[in-house]
Amino acid sequence: MQYSLRILVACMLLTSFITHTIDIDSSNLIISRMTISDVFGLLALVLFGLQSILKNEFLKKIPKLYIAAIGVAICFIATIITSLNPISTLFETLIVVYLICLSFVIYEVFKNKLKLFFLLIMSTCFTMSFIGLYDLFAVSNNMSTFFHSAYPSHAISGFRYFAQASNYSFTMLTLLIPFRYYKNSNLKLSQVETRAFNATVLITILFMIASGAISIILSFVIAVLIFLAINFRNRKVRIDMAYMFGAVLTFAILTYFHANSLFTNIKYRMESRVTDRKQGTLEANFIVENFQDTIVAFKDNYLFGTGLGGFIDNYSVEEIHGTYLKVLGETGLIGTIGYLVFLILFIRFVLNLDKKYLNYFIPFLMASLVSWSYNYHFRKKEFWIFFAFMMVFGYMSQKKTSDEQQ
Repeated sequence: MQYSLRILVACMLLTSFITHTIDIDSSNLIISRMTISDVFGLLALVLFGLQSILKNEFLKKIPKLYIAAIGVAICFIATIITSLNPISTLFETLIVVYLICLSFVIYEVFKNKLKLFFLLIMSTCFTMSFIGLYDLFAVSNNMSTFFHSAYPSHAISGFRYFAQASNYSFTMLTLLIPFRYYKNSNLKLSQVETRAFNATVLITILFMIASGAISIILSFVIAVLIFLAINFRNRKVRIDMAYMFGAVLTFAILTYFHANSLFTNIKYRMESRVTDRKQGTLEANFIVENFQDTIVAFKDNYLFGTGLGGFIDNYSVEEIHGTYLKVLGETGLIGTIGYLVFLILFIRFVLNLDKKYLNYFIPFLMASLVSWSYNYHFRKKEFWIFFAFMMVFGYMSQKKTSDEQQ
């Protein structure tokens, strides 16, 4: 049963970048939001539940960070009391609960198999990025593509939206890149695996840039600058950064000549959002209106906000962008306190990891905190995959320390 469970979780991971739903037009909320990856995920949850019953392991010790995450979900569901859309609040909370439970199952399955978990994430990222970049250039040059939804203006691979592609890529890079420099006995790669890893990191960076999401690209730039500031004395870091800049420059030249729609799109989005913002335009006004409408929603109900999912169509035609604003406006003080407790506990957990590892990880964590201000990470499967990996890494590190002290 354990082997079958591991296969299901592996299939869930390998298809997690395909966010096209089973039937987006279905009136059934579950069917309209369920992906292929979720089918494997739900089966894994059911099998894990049966295994726990048969082995009488429901009372096993659950890491306190997962308990804190469930605490956040309880705070979220509490907002149904005054929610402007109770059905949406219930459904949105159920999604969060599902992702937390799925993350816990991933943690249990790979708790003693860090390398296998890492290799599966590597394989997923390489497949996602290779298909995404191929489809980008293929559709730009009238060639056949893997996905019919390929666009010449941005790379999306199996994702429905380019923002999903960029968030997924950046989250996985946050997980992968530190292990380019930090050596861990639980994650010792062979020469072939190391080459595959290096290729995966590079191609994922290019795919992330090709997604065209300016907020994520800027977050990555922030991570790189902090990373350089902390690790500039490391010759390997300096060489790698030079290679990366060269690869990005080469990629930019290739897109200019062979995928010009992407080049033009990124240039326009950078100018309209950063270098040449013009008052009165949609790009300039959106962030301001998003912030103002959120504050209005919060003031209308300090305790519970609009209810999770209750903001849209009541305060704006657009959903609140950004975890911090969404939690504040849609869940009020109740949800905000719950989320902050979780975030503080997670940061404390991270800071207790190996100091050498933190030299390479902290820059990406800091950049993630910035990106979360524009993206709702609590509802994203990649965050909970990343979270499970961090929990497994922490567990293995703690276990190694205990063994050495005995």
